[in-house]
Amino acid sequence: MFPRSSRRYESIRDRRSQGRRLRRFIRFVVSLFLVYITVHTLFLQTVRQDGSTMAPTLEPGDRLMTSPLAYGPRIRAFGWILPGLSEPRRGDLVSLRPGFMEEASAVRRLANPLVRFTTVERVRLDDGADWRSAVQLKRIIGLPGDTVRMERFVVFVRPSGEDRFLSEFELAGRPYDVSTEGLPDGWRGEDPFGDAMDEIVLGPDEYFVVGDNRPLSIDSRHWGPVGEEAIHGRVIFRYWPLRQVGSL
Repeated sequence: MFPRSSRRYESIRDRRSQGRRLRRFIRFVVSLFLVYITVHTLFLQTVRQDGSTMAPTLEPGDRLMTSPLAYGPRIRAFGWILPGLSEPRRGDLVSLRPGFMEEASAVRRLANPLVRFTTVERVRLDDGADWRSAVQLKRIIGLPGDTVRMERFVVFVRPSGEDRFLSEFELAGRPYDVSTEGLPDGWRGEDPFGDAMDEIVLGPDEYFVVGDNRPLSIDSRHWGPVGEEAIHGRVIFRYWPLRQVGSL
């Protein structure tokens, strides 16, 4: 049998070894969280398209990567906006906080990164109730100072300083398709989700955004233009489903 002092020494050594392993594990988790915060805030974010409001460009279940660095990362916990690589452009597909969503409280903004990290992006503290997601995907059509209107689901834009309207497709920096099917027979253009909209003039920090599935999308036609601070980032890549992996 080992002396009592020897057994006590072994017990102390085991506890110290367990303590070292626990400290190493905590340091690893903290380091992983800091890497997550840095990458998620500055470089890449993931978002899922849940509905069909962006068809035919996106389908329900599509998973995408967005770049906060494109327009300037938002440090939402403190309300900071850092310099970006470019300004939002016509035709850009973006993730944003919709106009009907109020900004989350300071406590929720501070705790949100930790909750998202520990739940592997399954839970957000800044979401609204039910379908009111804090992040939605829309396309930028109108820029600050533009005059915009809609006819037969096509947006026409008169850029600031110009004297005539051009269609969104003539002005966009990239090609895309829109869906105009789905309204019941007899639906009038001026009805909600109709195909027409009167002229509006965008303010100095206002962007007009719409979904590509025009009859089903709730967007700037309904809740008005959004400010640049509401735009999270530009969609740059679809990574799921695998058959459609690629840039957008």
